[in-house]
Amino acid sequence: MKKMTLPIAVAVAIIGCVLAVSANVTTSQLSTKLENERAKRFMAEEALQKTQIEVKKLEGQLQDSQAKLSKIQEVFNQGQSKTTELSTQMKNLMQEREQLKAQVQQLQSQLQQK
Repeated sequence: MKKMTLPIAVAVAIIGCVLAVSANVTTSQLSTKLENERAKRFMAEEALQKTQIEVKKLEGQLQDSQAKLSKIQEVFNQGQSKTTELSTQMKNLMQEREQLKAQVQQLQSQLQQK
């Protein structure tokens, strides 16, 4: 029995060493994977923050553009209003001109008759 104990003890010791080395390798691999995942997550969070900042900048630019567009639309509408006013004034002046021409011709014909 004593002869069997030593080989069993050596076998148990070898198995224990193999299990310890295997556990150490597995732990090392898991630790490396964990660090890689942490690094990826950190990089993703940084990218997200940069993207959020960029989105805020773009939203600000959009608001500025909308304000400018609103001002341009207002100026355009004012221009259309002025154009309409000027067009109406021009029509009125043309009518007055025609009336004055008619009066001048009437006066000339009256002068020629005298």
